[in-house]
Amino acid sequence: MQSPHPTGAMNGSETNAALDAAVASLLSQPTHILVQEHGILRQVTRDLLVKQLQANPPDLEAHYGQQIEAFFLERRAALEQVVFGLIRLQQVGAAEELFLRLSDDGADFGELAQSFSQGQERLSRGVVGPMAVGQLHPRIAAALAQLQPGQLHPPVELDPFMLLLRLEHREPASLNDPTRQQLLQELLERDLASTVEAQLERLGQQFETLVESPANG
Repeated sequence: MQSPHPTGAMNGSETNAALDAAVASLLSQPTHILVQEHGILRQVTRDLLVKQLQANPPDLEAHYGQQIEAFFLERRAALEQVVFGLIRLQQVGAAEELFLRLSDDGADFGELAQSFSQGQERLSRGVVGPMAVGQLHPRIAAALAQLQPGQLHPPVELDPFMLLLRLEHREPASLNDPTRQQLLQELLERDLASTVEAQLERLGQQFETLVESPANG
């Protein structure tokens, strides 16, 4: 049966020993210092596990290859690439006025973006992308999901701005080699995060024992 983790070292005794050594000085300090420094454990744990993976790189295809197709279907919507027009304005009235100029008067989106947008997109005449949908703010992603190429969305509020959005192009995700490699890395990261949480729970029990000990009260 395949292990859910990419390398046995991630849960092995060597890792536990390394983690114990990394926090040994913390465990011996007064309780108030211990509590203040508890927040560093997550990064300490992750750094140690990443070093182990770098020293002994796992065969991601062997460990996760059979999961890729199902994981791709799960992630496909977020992996879709979009190119869209964006105009950012800080006043609702200005956004509504430009929306009417675009939708009713046939104004040029690029010209309005270049003249009025209050973000870096004005340098590209409002064109943003291609970007993966999963990298967009959820409100922008939701607005673009309602559009066909060439369609304009009514002003969207995203504090402190009002956004005008027009979908230019949508490229559905495909399970090509770059996407496959990205998904393999994501699966590794997911297991890494799970392992970090398990180690933190184990170390957290040591902290609780120390804090509750009468000798340290």
